[in-house]
Amino acid sequence: MRKNTPQYYFLYKEVILKPVTGSRMVSIIQFLLLVAGIEQNPGPDQSNKKNLKIVHNNVCSLLPKLDLINNELHEYDIICISESHLDKSITDDQIKLNGFHKPIRLDRNRHGGGVTIYIKNSLHFIIRNDISVSNLELLWVEVRNCSNEKFLVGVLYRPPNSNSNIWDLFSESVDKALDCNLPIFLCGDFNCDMMSNSSNSFKKLLNRLNLENVVWESTNFTTQTGTCIDLCVTNRKNLIKSVTVLTPICSSHSPVSVEISFKTFKQHSFKRQIRDFKRADYEGLKNQLNDTDWDDVVFNSNNINDVYMNFVKTFESTVNRYIPTKTITVRPNDKPFYEQLDKKQDKTS
Repeated sequence: MRKNTPQYYFLYKEVILKPVTGSRMVSIIQFLLLVAGIEQNPGPDQSNKKNLKIVHNNVCSLLPKLDLINNELHEYDIICISESHLDKSITDDQIKLNGFHKPIRLDRNRHGGGVTIYIKNSLHFIIRNDISVSNLELLWVEVRNCSNEKFLVGVLYRPPNSNSNIWDLFSESVDKALDCNLPIFLCGDFNCDMMSNSSNSFKKLLNRLNLENVVWESTNFTTQTGTCIDLCVTNRKNLIKSVTVLTPICSSHSPVSVEISFKTFKQHSFKRQIRDFKRADYEGLKNQLNDTDWDDVVFNSNNINDVYMNFVKTFESTVNRYIPTKTITVRPNDKPFYEQLDKKQDKTS
């Protein structure tokens, strides 16, 4: 045997080529799982997410920071942007994000204000202009999934020196939203510091509207201070699984992430092929592996990548001869690694 033979060759000889006993059988199966990538029972498809992630960020001009937003926030299902600084001269194609519907916009101008919402392609939505009001930078969208579950998501930008009547406009729009009898998740830069006494009147307003803020730490930073002004208010706090204030990515404002209980996909039963270890011929497998000329078939190269690929290819080919496969049906309510499968649904390939 060569002096530079890879270490896993000795692991192979230790695990596979010794007599097959009860404990040795377990080791063989573990080795199969490790090397050949075989799953005994993969369980339900994890792409059927039960939670949905919303993130809001005041970006202080969207267009020049689009790449940063795409890289840092792409994992979220809904991205809410305040202070987008857009106007009609900027097309939807110029600010599109891959994997999302075209942006939903309420623009002001290139110098300030404006809000935008991005929604993943997997979600359905309608723009709810009927619950918006004039002279208020508040955009509403109704989101639904394949099970026709719905909620309202909104994004607000309130300029720091707004007149007091802006809260009247805010109340008017929120009252319309509440009349829809849907869960509401309203994010945005409210420019109202929830950690300061100056926000007491706003807190009373939220209480009157039966809304509750879920963000209670600094979200906007200067060299000396931090304020809690990037908020998320809701009428269904029980649906919120987590709230996270992230590290700033493109402005002095931190993105605020809210995870809610909401299926983004309808779960279906699906077929998956697995190894049928109960019908395996381990003695035949051991003998075949023992008879293989590994020096000639595998360890005939000084390139570690070639050796590894030759080993896996030879080993997997042998496994396919002595360990059959079967097709199982994985159902949405199955527990992970569920063992007691309906035999009528199993089909030997």
